[in-house]
Amino acid sequence: MKKIPKLVLLLFFIWGFPFMLLAEEVISGKNFTVHFSSKDRKIAEFIAEQAIIYHNEIQNKLNLEMPLFQIILAKNERSFQEFSGEDFPHWGVAAAQYKGRKIILKSPRFSRQTFPELSSTLHHEMIHIALEPINRQTYLPRWFNEGLAQHEAEQFEWKQKVLLGQTALYGKFMDLYKIDDVLKFEQNRANLAYAQSVSAVQYLIAEHGYESISKLLLLLQEGLDWDQSFELVYGYDPRYYSTNWELWATKRYKPYAFVELQTLLWGILPLLVLIAWLCIRWRNAHIYQQWQEEESRKKDSSRTLDMKKDVNFYDA
Repeated sequence: MKKIPKLVLLLFFIWGFPFMLLAEEVISGKNFTVHFSSKDRKIAEFIAEQAIIYHNEIQNKLNLEMPLFQIILAKNERSFQEFSGEDFPHWGVAAAQYKGRKIILKSPRFSRQTFPELSSTLHHEMIHIALEPINRQTYLPRWFNEGLAQHEAEQFEWKQKVLLGQTALYGKFMDLYKIDDVLKFEQNRANLAYAQSVSAVQYLIAEHGYESISKLLLLLQEGLDWDQSFELVYGYDPRYYSTNWELWATKRYKPYAFVELQTLLWGILPLLVLIAWLCIRWRNAHIYQQWQEEESRKKDSSRTLDMKKDVNFYDA
């Protein structure tokens, strides 16, 4: 029997190793496939149903076409790292890879995401995949890419608004264009970058309407670069946008810092009440003890006086 060359075996192992980690089964949709392990079948079926809904929504709302893409449901952390790559930050919960048009999700069996959270994550990553053709042909700022993904997936959370408020009150916002390097940030700085991104997209919508986003994407798809498209839609050079947004964000989110302080105060209020009650009890006990001591001294003084009177009477 002819032996298979070792090089062929090695190449086959390297190519197939990630899928061996996944123990792959596949669900095929119209323009996507879901790859998963047998234990995750119910989760994969849920993902496939959501992918159809979000695909239609992305087409109808943003006029973005989505060629065939893959959704990979990693069964454990090791599997996720194999697919996402060594350079992917440890704080990431999902990844969109333009090469091969892949979305990599963590199974809720180990990520502890609820199904609604997993659904939002899928929607977020599908926006990235939908923007891939634009990102490939021209520069697309990361703040817009991440901000639009979060906005569409409804991922602008209260804690992000509080973070923006605290930054407005105590610190300084980062320039929006520095967010291009977000995957190199440590987690706290990345959290601020994501909060700024979704806020920046919401500022565009608040000032110019949601339809301005569709107009911007249409011009980008037609081949205009980012600067040209932005200026045509919004009427000024995008270099000044970060400053405009920062002025707006400072006014809008600064109150959230004070709201959080009030929330903290209400959280510790029962403890403050308990401490105050204990202090009052201690003070009252101390006062009562002083009264008893004074009363005891008065009685002693009175008894001594009576004894003197008695002595004087018998001496007479």
